Amino acid sequence: MTIALQYARGRVRGFRNVRVLPGAKFVTNYGEIALARDVRISERTILTATGDGRGPALISVGARTIIRQDCKIDATTAVTIGADCQISWGVQILDTDYHTVDYTPSKTSTKSAPVAIGDRVWVGTGVIILKGVTVGDFAVIGAGSVVTRDVPAHTLVAGNPARAIRVVDGWH
Repeated sequence: MTIALQYARGRVRGFRNVRVLPGAKFVTNYGEIALARDVRISERTILTATGDGRGPALISVGARTIIRQDCKIDATTAVTIGADCQISWGVQILDTDYHTVDYTPSKTSTKSAPVAIGDRVWVGTGVIILKGVTVGDFAVIGAGSVVTRDVPAHTLVAGNPARAIRVVDGWH
């Protein structure tokens, strides 16, 4: 596995047959990135696990999951992606707001909440998944959607903000 890895205090763990294409970048600082077996990470994808001062961050990617090019997964607490998922091009998964809307010296803390994506989830091109969201198993998220709330299992969601469109058996 050849990757551009930048870290101060953190680590990357990869299991059997992990494939990371050129131009992918892993950044850890008080965090960890754990890739299960047969994971594929495409070019120009950035995985960043940097703790927010309240503890270490974790990005965990399940077996046989594919993350296409130009994605950004950023964890200050935790981003967990299940097994057999398909993450399309240009997807962003963020577990933090990074900063407050109205900056004052007394309001410098950010709001973070873990993101959890179940097994066999399909995430379309250009999707943004925000902090605190849980996506159930076999869900499908339509291209360009902004996911601000939990997505039930076996549900197709789309739009900004993403809304349930219909129940699905899953995808093949």
